[in-house]
Amino acid sequence: MSDLVVEVCDLQIKIKNKVILQDVNLNVEKGAFHGVIGPNGAGKTTITNLICGEIHQNEGNIFFRDEVIDKYKVYQRAGKGIGRTYQNIRLFDTLTVMENLSIAAKVTNNYGMLQTMFVPRLNRAEQKERDEKAMETLDFIGLGHLANEKVHSLPYGNRKVLEIGRALATDPDLILLDEPAAGLNPSERKGLTDIIGKIHEKGISVFMIEHNMDVIMAISSRITVLNFGKKIAEGTPKEIRDNPEVIKAYLGDRYKVKEV
Repeated sequence: MSDLVVEVCDLQIKIKNKVILQDVNLNVEKGAFHGVIGPNGAGKTTITNLICGEIHQNEGNIFFRDEVIDKYKVYQRAGKGIGRTYQNIRLFDTLTVMENLSIAAKVTNNYGMLQTMFVPRLNRAEQKERDEKAMETLDFIGLGHLANEKVHSLPYGNRKVLEIGRALATDPDLILLDEPAAGLNPSERKGLTDIIGKIHEKGISVFMIEHNMDVIMAISSRITVLNFGKKIAEGTPKEIRDNPEVIKAYLGDRYKVKEV
């Protein structure tokens, strides 16, 4: 068995005859914190959507823990250990914080997030186990005290954290984070990066798209750079920061890392 949790091989996708990604290869090692950066429209979210199965490539293969997953549906990939968040938060606003996580904890190879709301009720022991797991996750992300609050009443920063918690409740081996720090103030951003760091310390591989360079440079072990659907660089944060092509295409000459 290899040391890779995800292997993307020769990936290409066209939408309406427009090439979105072309011949993209990247590997995410087990336990790694892998960042992805690039200009708007570079194909970053497209790669995340491909890995989790929301769209499918025209060419190439995606391996998850050495298994080709190209034909698996979203919920099947989630059941195998791929969790994700979205740029635009997709929580169930009319449900409580606890209910959102309990639903996520039911995701399996047979049922996706929405389907779990309509499957037969669990027996008392199973439901108790799910609720305990959901509460454990809420405590882990610092939202345990808000368990009974309706999601629509939460501040934006807490909603972003809950989105991560819901992905975490599916017991992922890999968590895909799509711009988790977007729209957060410095204090919220610091709290969020601390939580992401704790997730990584649990041994979960993290694949994160982020426009905030201070965040991604500070916590990534490896970074892939996309531009116009192609990979133009990959390496450690220092290697990426010093890469002339990356500076020209995205970072700019005045880029300097700050503390998050």
